[in-house]
Amino acid sequence: MKRNKYLCLLLLVASGVALVGCEDSEVASSGSTATSSSLSQSSETESSSETSESESTSSQTVSSSVSSESSQSSESESLSSDSVSSSSSSSSESSESSSSSSSSIDLTREITVSSPSGVEVDVVSRALPGDVVRVVLTYETTELRITAVTANEVECGMDGLNTYYFLMPESDVNLVVTAEAIDNSETYSISNPVQGIELIGVKDSYHVGEKVSFTIGVLPGYTFNGGLKVVEDKLEDPREVELTNTVDAAGQVTYEFLMPEYDVKVEALTSLGLYKVDWDSDYISYVYRIAPGETSGVSITDGYAFYQYTIEVRLRNDDYAKPTGVKIVETGQTFMLEEGETSVRFSMPHRNITLEAITTPYLRTVEVTNTDNLTVETYAKNEDGTFVEQSEFVYEEKVYVEVSGVTEDVGISSLIYSYTDSYTHKYDLLDREMEEGYYVFEMPKADVVSLVVTEKDMSKFREYDFVGDFLGLELWNGNTETEFASNYCFTIDSSGYFKFRGDDLQIDSVENGVATLTDGSIFAYSDKVYLSTYNLSKTTVAGTDNAIAVKKQAGDDDSLYSVEATHFDSKSYMAAQFYRDGVPYAGAFINCDTGEYYLDVTFELNEGTTSILDEEEGDGYKVVVEGETVCSVGVIDGEQVVLDNVLGTYTSTDGGTLILDGIGGATLNGETGLTYAVNEDGTITVKKGAETWTITLDGTSFTITDHVEAANELAGYTYSGTFYSTWDEWNYNFSVEFVDDTKCYVLISMGTMEYVGGDAARDDLENQTYTIDRTTDPTKLLITVNTFSFGSNITIDFEISVDDLTEMTCTSNVSNVYTTSGAVLTREE
Repeated sequence: MKRNKYLCLLLLVASGVALVGCEDSEVASSGSTATSSSLSQSSETESSSETSESESTSSQTVSSSVSSESSQSSESESLSSDSVSSSSSSSSESSESSSSSSSSIDLTREITVSSPSGVEVDVVSRALPGDVVRVVLTYETTELRITAVTANEVECGMDGLNTYYFLMPESDVNLVVTAEAIDNSETYSISNPVQGIELIGVKDSYHVGEKVSFTIGVLPGYTFNGGLKVVEDKLEDPREVELTNTVDAAGQVTYEFLMPEYDVKVEALTSLGLYKVDWDSDYISYVYRIAPGETSGVSITDGYAFYQYTIEVRLRNDDYAKPTGVKIVETGQTFMLEEGETSVRFSMPHRNITLEAITTPYLRTVEVTNTDNLTVETYAKNEDGTFVEQSEFVYEEKVYVEVSGVTEDVGISSLIYSYTDSYTHKYDLLDREMEEGYYVFEMPKADVVSLVVTEKDMSKFREYDFVGDFLGLELWNGNTETEFASNYCFTIDSSGYFKFRGDDLQIDSVENGVATLTDGSIFAYSDKVYLSTYNLSKTTVAGTDNAIAVKKQAGDDDSLYSVEATHFDSKSYMAAQFYRDGVPYAGAFINCDTGEYYLDVTFELNEGTTSILDEEEGDGYKVVVEGETVCSVGVIDGEQVVLDNVLGTYTSTDGGTLILDGIGGATLNGETGLTYAVNEDGTITVKKGAETWTITLDGTSFTITDHVEAANELAGYTYSGTFYSTWDEWNYNFSVEFVDDTKCYVLISMGTMEYVGGDAARDDLENQTYTIDRTTDPTKLLITVNTFSFGSNITIDFEISVDDLTEMTCTSNVSNVYTTSGAVLTREE
């Protein structure tokens, strides 16, 4: 800045005008000084003999160096303000000093002053050309206002309040000061709209021309960046007020100006302080800084925020506690959460801060539902081992549950605690071991846990046989079992409650040895045996997949009991023998096809048979219920089968023999391959194809009461086989059933798909006939079958050797698709 000032001075010297508007406060004066009152007398005192030594020296120095007009000018321009004496003397002394030396020349120029009354002007009376001349005005600033200070009609520069300067020209100078009176009836104020600073030393109001002096105080959290100025307090085109400042030895800056005739305000550059924001808490999820005037902010990822920014702290729970507010560690300030809110806000202080979440235990509630007779209470266990009743617990804290009101007739049916997170959980505390006389569970991660007790009437079924402990198993899919299964072991109490395969079940009613549960499902029971389908059917006691269990005697250990159970005869029958201490104890027998069952049966083993599981030829047993044989079980081809009650060999009065194998096979008078069936009236029907015999039995004898001859050799027989289709390269099933002497049924199928025949053909036997040609070839039976396929009538030809009626060969194709010619069908026995 000073460099620019001196450049300006040089330019003004070259142009011969006074320097105006320089702001440097260090301006040197040259020559003698004079007030406005003494300056008019300068001509009368020129011959005074008083000469300043410094001025004389200065004159001699100047005169000795002058060689011409130009050199004088050059010399005077090169003089600095430091070479001019600051002591005061009259102009006459300066002249006398110059004339006293025959070799010196007076180069100074005269300065005259013109000023209004009341203004005292302090300025030298003479100065060398090129000197910077200081002008100091003294006046009552509250009464007068300086309107202009000019040197030879050129405006002087201002160097602080009431201090001006100009550059001495080559000529004499007429310094003119003009002023005007001030109306002091009004006062004006100075305002400070700048954030972050305060004005120290200002009053509420000032008169016009009154000096305003103040210093700047920087408020906490702000930085003062300079740029201070005083302007008119209005929005459009405000006028700027001349402002000066001084700096003391301590560096304190004092600002001064004269109050104009209008209100003023301060303008300056400030900035907010930047401070560190730190936190280390699992309960604080995010921290945001929000600028003044904004409603949303940005996440603090750099760890800093400006003073007076709004800080928003978002909080979150963990499993064990939840936040209630935030604390600034350094100041102790707390900001608490409003109800329903998850974040707090506060203004950033002017300091680095550390945030800490204020938390409270995350208490979760146990809501209890009691019955008329049973009351549930929940407890927590203290560190000293004592128990205190409470209903709120933290996650993973043990909840101790006590149920009061249990009597001989009132029991606990269930004690269920349940809760919901992503799905619903439900647990029965009765399934768990007790601790110190309490039912116990750990508080789950749920706000509310429901604890519901249900009671049961322990007197309702107290006298029924099914009350007790059972050991059971599942029997299905042709398997054999010799071990009990834990999920089929259960206890039915006197209220009718039991847990079966994980489900809580309750008996509702009992009738004729069958118990009906509250959900409608049923089971059968005796004094020793339980039977139901594995999933407790609502329509049948027994099926092809059953649960069978034996009731233990009171006080018995499980190890006393064992079991042998089997599902046999093409999965049509089940037998279970239960042992107690190695001795047969109870048995059950089920016809899976009909659902018929017998409980508490006795298995009478054949001689040589040691178990109902034996499968050697000759092994077997009888199923006896209350002294009556229900059926017999034998072993045929290494497999157990149920034998009917007519098994045996019989004779007739005419010497005939009838052998019944117990499973539907008969031999009559030496002819084998016959079948039989036991009719409801106790008679036996023996069949050979379409030929039938009706027989009655009496002890070990038999009598034929009716005999119906077959119409032909084929009637009553079915021939079946397969063929390979060359058209689509598939294997097909092929069968012909000769229903009677003229009707037949043809079926061509693959898997479950029926292509020739099917349900429509079965319903229309009248249009499916066959004929036998015995004459064309006496060694064969030539058969022509008339049937239909997809609505079209077709014929199929077959042949059978008269010497072997067990195989029939197809001699024609049904179509180009069904290439049946050559297919061999075998008679089914």
